[in-house]
Amino acid sequence: MKFKIILGIFGIFILTVIMYEFNASYGLFESNNNMIVNSEIGKWNVYVGGREATSGTFNVDSINIIDSSNVKEGKLAPSTMGYFDVVIDPRNTSVSIRYDITFDFSSITGNFSVTAIEEVNSGNLIRTGENTYTKVISLADIKNGTTNTVRVHVKWNNIEENNDVDSVIGSTKNNYINIPVTVIVSQYLGEVIEEYTEN
Repeated sequence: MKFKIILGIFGIFILTVIMYEFNASYGLFESNNNMIVNSEIGKWNVYVGGREATSGTFNVDSINIIDSSNVKEGKLAPSTMGYFDVVIDPRNTSVSIRYDITFDFSSITGNFSVTAIEEVNSGNLIRTGENTYTKVISLADIKNGTTNTVRVHVKWNNIEENNDVDSVIGSTKNNYINIPVTVIVSQYLGEVIEEYTEN
């Protein structure tokens, strides 16, 4: 009789332990199953040259001419200089961004040369390729409404031996310089941006 009582108490104890373990496991399963992750995706609104974009290629076909006393206002001729701007505007973007801007100067005809490439507001573009420049816009700058203006300065070099070619360029109606520009915009994840070194 004592043995049956001890066996019964032991059985109840084992059953209690099994039920406790089952409830704990089931509770853990339920907790994991019903876990809610409330994480908003960062907003991404980047505009390049006034158009919404994340990356792409577009052509620059308009140059702001720096007036010269020897050239009619608004006209480009040998020895004149000008510039064009590429504006990177992150607007309501809620993450830090990196942009890589590449210029294809191979399509420039005549005796044009690029004299400088700069970021107008902060001036700290990093040259990361032969014709590629990189910049990071921090989240703090984005919140302050900062836009980045990349300005490219060009010059029509006056080389006497090329007067015939220059005359054809200058006398062609509605002639213009066409420079393809590629902009790649990505989220900045803290990677090191390495400066380009020429061989």
